[in-house]
Amino acid sequence: TVDYAAVASDGRFDQYLAQLAAVDLDKIPPAEELALYINAYNALTVGLIVAHERRGGPALASINEMSTPAAKVWDVPAGQVGGEQLSLGEIEHHKLRARWNEPALHA
Repeated sequence: TVDYAAVASDGRFDQYLAQLAAVDLDKIPPAEELALYINAYNALTVGLIVAHERRGGPALASINEMSTPAAKVWDVPAGQVGGEQLSLGEIEHHKLRARWNEPALHA
């Protein structure tokens, strides 16, 4: 269980998201880049929920409740990694699965 209210009130989380946005991907070896994108996916997922709570949205039973008829939550901009604005779907399918044959990504 994640305490989203605690994450929302902890400035270190916003600092971490800023570090993800500013990272220089050209200076990271492939194995570290894989770890970075996995961590970014998780952090940006939490970030979407935190942003929802900060806006005063109702408690969510599932992140899927953030989807709208116009857009699934997986397809909306979730944040930046290395200066590139990405959705969770883009991270999963274009940055992770398309580049690495990592069994954990295909669960």
